[in-house]
Formats: sequence, structure tokens, C-alpha cells
Amino acid sequence: MTANTKERLEKAKKFLEGVSSAPHGQKNASLYENVCATTISVYKEHLKKAIKPSHKFLSAGNDYINLDTWNKKGRVYNNLVSTYATEKNITLQQIMELQVACLQGKPSKRFINGLISSTEKYLVQASKKQATK
Repeated sequence: MTANTKERLEKAKKFLEGVSSAPHGQKNASLYENVCATTISVYKEHLKKAIKPSHKFLSAGNDYINLDTWNKKGRVYNNLVSTYATEKNITLQQIMELQVACLQGKPSKRFINGLISSTEKYLVQASKKQATK
């Protein structure tokens, strides 16, 4: 574990500790854009590995379009905030638990595969809407 990862893990644990007992910890994660962006950043390599050739709208080699979080325009980030977190009722506490698990070397395969599948579906629907215009 690198020093940067240790530092991120300690910050995530401290944040999780604070939200676990707070009422806002049960609010939907989509309300917390920076937390969602950090989650994508933490899971980035795992998300890239989950992108398969069968995903027509996602490419593991296109980090900027798919996984960009710096300016919050990445496709996976947009789907997490606009669709996935709401559909799956992911709370702020749960998303912080996902971050901590990943930083500890135990990323959630269910979250990874679900988010990638949801993003592909989201992009297919957006493409269909664009084609009908």
C-alpha cells in the first residue's frame, strides 16, 4: 500500500466515521458530487478492467471520456450521479464504505459490474434519444 493510498484510506475512514451516525449519511449519494467523483477515482483501475469488448459505448483505453472526474464530465461519473446511485438507493454511508473497502484492497465486484453495465445501458439510451432527434 502506497503512502498516498494510506492517506486516502485514513481520510475515507474518518469521513465514514462522521457520516455513520449523522442523518445525512442516509441521504442518497448522488447529492454528494465530490464523494461520487472520489469513488470513481478510487475504483478507476477496477472499472477499466471491467469494460469488455462487448461494451459498445465504453472503452477501457479512453480514460478521459469514460472515467474523468476532474471536471466531472466522465461517462461513468455522470451515470453514477444521475442514474445508478438513485436506482440502487446508494447512501452516502454506503458509498463511503465502498471507498474504504476498495482502498483496503477489497473492491466490490458487484458495484463495479453493476456500474459498468448501468453506464453502458445509460449510453445506449442516450444514443437512441440522439438518433431520434
